[in-house]
Amino acid sequence: MSSSPEIEVSPEVLKWARGTSGYSLEEAAKRAQLKQENIAAWERAAAKIHFSDLEKLAKAYRRPATALLLDKPPEEQAMPPYFRKKGDRAEMNPEVRFAIRKARYLQGVATELEGNGNGNGIVGTAALEDSPEKIARRERERLGVSMDAQSGCNDARAALNAFRGAIERQNAFVFQINMPKDAALGFSLPDKATPVIALNRKDASTERKIFTLFHEYAHVLLGKSSICADVGEGAIDDTTEAWCNRFAGEFLLPAEKLREENIPPGKLDYAAIGAIASKYRVSKHMVFVRMKVNGLVPNANLANLEEKFGKWQEPEKKTEKKAGRQKKPGGPPQSKTCISEKGKKFVSLVIDSEKRGRITTADALGYLSIKLNNLEKVGAEIGR
Repeated sequence: MSSSPEIEVSPEVLKWARGTSGYSLEEAAKRAQLKQENIAAWERAAAKIHFSDLEKLAKAYRRPATALLLDKPPEEQAMPPYFRKKGDRAEMNPEVRFAIRKARYLQGVATELEGNGNGNGIVGTAALEDSPEKIARRERERLGVSMDAQSGCNDARAALNAFRGAIERQNAFVFQINMPKDAALGFSLPDKATPVIALNRKDASTERKIFTLFHEYAHVLLGKSSICADVGEGAIDDTTEAWCNRFAGEFLLPAEKLREENIPPGKLDYAAIGAIASKYRVSKHMVFVRMKVNGLVPNANLANLEEKFGKWQEPEKKTEKKAGRQKKPGGPPQSKTCISEKGKKFVSLVIDSEKRGRITTADALGYLSIKLNNLEKVGAEIGR
């Protein structure tokens, strides 16, 4: 029996905490290692709960224990719509819910550090009545990344970093947050002062991340938030999702550039599509779909190419190991992970605020999720 003090807790608050986490009673009981019937009873009527049990619930719901001690549920923004293929609404994974809460928390930090909403926000806007192709050309010029610069990147990772930097210079924040690979590729949180784009850090395809980045950038331009489990031109019937896909496709590989490739019908095969994908640091799937929607795939080639490129493919994992070569323990340095996850714009904002004395060092460490001995390293990485 627990010896911790008992505290009376609002049943409405407990229902809110579990409901916003996306857990059923059974899942909550399993995660908190408490009896399901006890949680159900606590949610039905006010009761005194051992503080140790409250802490278990808070940990399971990823909320501070103090949040479960409120008199009533706080007002929170509703979760963005969650789409899968063909515009179907889907049940949102709890890990995706947590990722959105995390992104909103970082968005709030950024807003406060920039001066309570005095950030400039993204300059460009768009409407569904606009041509996504025309807006894509406008944004290509605004971001200042030419097609030559895109193809000049050493690899897809370099291209992603270049695009991410260009978007962050437009006063948006780009985060990479862990989510289940099959639950979400990314989401956006449009805001006049501090718009946010989040990519799934677990997505193994850098090329797909690039497409997701611009799909979500389109959402920000439209001012319409959404969580996208599937991206890819032509994959979704929803009007907004289709608009964002068209924007991303035209931005990354304009129809005019595809026509300039001028591949004879007899030469349009796996190798030819792979060469274009490699040239522009995008996926083979995207090249195929772009050629298809622009009428550049002859009917004679369609069935064979559909089989190869009709859906996103996960990168093949390397299974061969060199003899005597051992995998290095641990992962990348915490300083690099911090920048990869939070983005240079957010990290720079936090470090600058700490140096100016606007926030404490403890605050900075908490916002960046790093230890004290890594703060200087992160600052050095940002300064390069």
